Amino acid sequence: MKTKDIKKISRVDFFKTGALITLGATGIGMVGSLFTPEEANAQGVGNESKTTWPLAYPSAGLNAATARIRAHDAYWSGKGCSYATFEGIVSCLRDTMGGTYNDIPTEILIYGHGGGSGWGATCGTINGAAAAISLVCAKAVSDPMVSELYGWFTQNLFPSTAANTIAINNGYGVNTYNMNLGQSMNHSPLCHVAVSNWCNEQSVAVGANERKERCARMCGDVVVKAIEMLNGYYASGTYTATYVAPALNATCLSCHGTAGSQHDVAANMECESCHGADVYPHSTGKNENIKEEFSIEQNYPNPFSETTTLRFQLENPEAVTIEIYSLNGIKIKTLANDEMFSAGHHTINWDGCTQKGDKVAPGMYFFNIVTSKGKKSLNMMKL
Repeated sequence: MKTKDIKKISRVDFFKTGALITLGATGIGMVGSLFTPEEANAQGVGNESKTTWPLAYPSAGLNAATARIRAHDAYWSGKGCSYATFEGIVSCLRDTMGGTYNDIPTEILIYGHGGGSGWGATCGTINGAAAAISLVCAKAVSDPMVSELYGWFTQNLFPSTAANTIAINNGYGVNTYNMNLGQSMNHSPLCHVAVSNWCNEQSVAVGANERKERCARMCGDVVVKAIEMLNGYYASGTYTATYVAPALNATCLSCHGTAGSQHDVAANMECESCHGADVYPHSTGKNENIKEEFSIEQNYPNPFSETTTLRFQLENPEAVTIEIYSLNGIKIKTLANDEMFSAGHHTINWDGCTQKGDKVAPGMYFFNIVTSKGKKSLNMMKL
């Protein structure tokens, strides 16, 4: 049998072909270490110059209105909110600056959608915008600017009137809902909290098109804020943050912050969005000498088939709101709307019907009882 000739290959050729095929992507990353210094230099491996950071920003600034539309439309690409805000800003930088910006795959921010691949953590809109800010600002500037962005995000109404107006006038490139959307305050940089607040206040299911459009419009709002800060900084050479944390935070962090007796919190996040206003400055998180301002008890009967009774107790006279919701966040019925109740035990009945009087389907529901001291909820089962 005739033996085929075996082609001789050099050590360099071996590593450029066989080794890379065998190692795949990992081999590509290792190839620099496999070459001797002389071979690496001859092949141009590792000779690429590192891009200088922070990247350049146009002296004339960016057009925030253009970036707003791009961010909104990018949300509907299916790549999510974090990608959308990053793309909204970086695409404008590509247009005005070119160079390195042409080589940035903005898809690297896809992970941020849904608060991090659906984990409900940091809202993707501010995640993507913060990444863009960090591209063009040194840490000494980006830190206060990103902090300002997060604080602004917690204290303003979204989607903005400007965002709604554009949709009504069919000004977006992608228009899935050209009507006004109700506004709510996020109170928190967390995706879960911000989305839940809006869905509950607007009685919109989290999977509804209206909720998705709310997030798309908010992408545009966040991009405009980020660009306004960047334009201002590059025009003046200075940046001054204006965000002021809620006063309650100082009370909480006196014990739970880095200088307190409980070293378990080091954050600017609004405490009340998760814990309510009924918090006290001591290590247990509750003043044992002060009675709980209000409490709720499990409805009775539970499960129920027709009517059930909700029970709660007030330490002091309070205006109370009581609402029934489905598990997907749709408001079913309001039983009390900011009505005054005296101190003491109270009961209120729910007949298992919607606000229009229609019987609800069997399943899980929950009721919220809200006072000036906070909000409490319990689940219940309809048979």
